[in-house]
Amino acid sequence: MINAVKILLDIEELADDKDLQYKYVLECHHPKCIVLCENIDFLKRPTLARANHIELWYAGGKNITKLDYADTRGLPIYYSCDWDYDGLFIIYPLVKNKIPNITLLTPNAAPKTIKETEHLSRWENIKDKNIDLLLTDAQKIILNDLIQRDEWIIEEANLLLDMVADKTSTLI
Repeated sequence: MINAVKILLDIEELADDKDLQYKYVLECHHPKCIVLCENIDFLKRPTLARANHIELWYAGGKNITKLDYADTRGLPIYYSCDWDYDGLFIIYPLVKNKIPNITLLTPNAAPKTIKETEHLSRWENIKDKNIDLLLTDAQKIILNDLIQRDEWIIEEANLLLDMVADKTSTLI
């Protein structure tokens, strides 16, 4: 069907601007910060974030083009992600490029093995990446341990409030 439409319209590809359509925002009264989430899970559990004045954003993992239009309104903004190859080496640097003042949250959940969870984001080609420039010393230690043990940390397993409080005790 799609090929028939392309032939009828005499085009090679259909427009694909779905990445520019929207970001999900879980608003709250008097936000003190924004947390951009790689996955949508935290937005499905709004009570704690709202009660603690944390506005949650979800752009869709790697689909971050829409962040070109993001307005943080001067609020501190943090990034919560899976601590795996895709989350740290691909998505976070792209997000950081679009929102330079965003800060990576440090995970507090227990890691899982990549092999046992059959996770598809594997640690590879990390020697060619400059992720160290974007991490704190404590985050570098966590990352090195994950790589050595072939593990990852699932974003939604973290305690969001603790991660945010770790960045600034004045928020919560």
